This record gives sequence, structure tokens and C-alpha cells, in this order.
Amino acid sequence: MDSVQRAEALTDFAVAGPEDAERFHAAVEHARERVAGLGARDPDRAFALFALGTGLRALFSANEEPAILEEAVTTLRRAVRACEREDPDLPQYLTEFVVALCHRVEGGKADVIDEALTHARRAVELTSATHPQYPSRLTLLAGVLRFRATTGSTAPDRQALDEALMLHRQALEGAVDADPVYARYLRAYAQTLLVQARAEGDHTIAHEAEHTCYTAMRRAHPYDPLPGLLLATAQEAQAVRGALM
Repeated sequence: MDSVQRAEALTDFAVAGPEDAERFHAAVEHARERVAGLGARDPDRAFALFALGTGLRALFSANEEPAILEEAVTTLRRAVRACEREDPDLPQYLTEFVVALCHRVEGGKADVIDEALTHARRAVELTSATHPQYPSRLTLLAGVLRFRATTGSTAPDRQALDEALMLHRQALEGAVDADPVYARYLRAYAQTLLVQARAEGDHTIAHEAEHTCYTAMRRAHPYDPLPGLLLATAQEAQAVRGALM
């Protein structure tokens, strides 16, 4: 499968869009058929699984059906396992797999945090610091560490929290101003700052989180749903700041 065919495989989902349920389900079925038609050792199998898993994850984001998420996680895990270690697309497969695992964590299934952390680290390690996706993968790893810091105990895991903050700052320093998702990096950083503010009882850190959200709002595209999320995070930071003062 050449680069054009791979692009077409992913375009099937982009054209349909998860909001068009009938067309999107048809695209998913087409992706399933593509996987079924490939042998276990076919060099295109890993990408076909990745394309199917990506579509399933997008479908879950639209309908939040647990069964769809479980199929996405299973499919993306198979894609990672089928991918050759030297395949330049492996970091992309790992990243999509980690995102799917994070949906499970958000759904209350903390048992996959270790798996998500392992693969998020691997995706970063396999990505050059000059790669355009490097800041995004650092931010994803930082997000998984935030889950680790706040799950399973009453007090945050300070080692995980400190590493997450360091990675957020590294991502922001390495990202270019024109990066279309720069505002998302800022929101993720603000969310982790809020964890730190609560852990340390420091209202100035909550103020930094609030300020970071407002900075991100100025960068977010007006038609992006992100400003609403940023406002919610800013209001949360304001409440935390008030409680700690």
C-alpha cells in the first residue's frame, strides 16, 4: 500500500465524519473488510489495523459507546504489535493507541495507565526532537503522567507530577507559534498546574493556570470547541485560587 492508498484509507473517515453515522459506519465496515482481506504477515496489515482503530476511536468520541472504545483499543494494540520496530510510522500508531487508552482511563478504568505510560514514552523516544509531532507527543506523555499522579491515592504522586510539568514546558518551548494545536498544549499545561496548585495549596499556581487558559483563548480558532473547554478550566482555576487564598 503506497502513501496515496494510505491517505485514501484515512480520508474515508474524514469525508464521512462521525456525525454522519450511516456513512461513517460504512467506512468502518470497509476498513474491517480491508483488515480481513490481509494475511497475518502482510506488510500492509499494521496500517490497515491502525486505520480501522483510528476510525473506531473517532466513532467512540462521537457516540461514547463503551463497546466501540474496547474494539478501538484492541485493534490499535494489534496494529502496534503488527508494526515492525523500524517502521517510521510506529510512533504514530503508538500515539493513537495511547489516546484510546486514555479514553479508558477517563472512563474509570485506571488499570491501563501503566500500559499507556509505557507506550507514550516509547512514542516520544522514537520521535526526533525536530519532528513536528514531537511537542504533541510530549504533551500526551505529560497527560498520562497527570493521570498517574492523580489516580489510586489520596495524595498526588509528586514524581509523576513533576515530570509532567517538565514535559509540558519542554513541549511549549519546542512548539512553533504557528502550531494549530498550540492552544491545546497550553490547556493541558493548565490542567496539570491545577493538580500542582491543589497538591501544594498554592494559590499563585492556580493563578498561573488561569492566566495560561486566557493566553490559550487568544490563540484558539474561533470555530474550534476549545474556547469553551478553556473557559471551564479557567473558571475551575479561579475557584481553586479563591479557595486557597
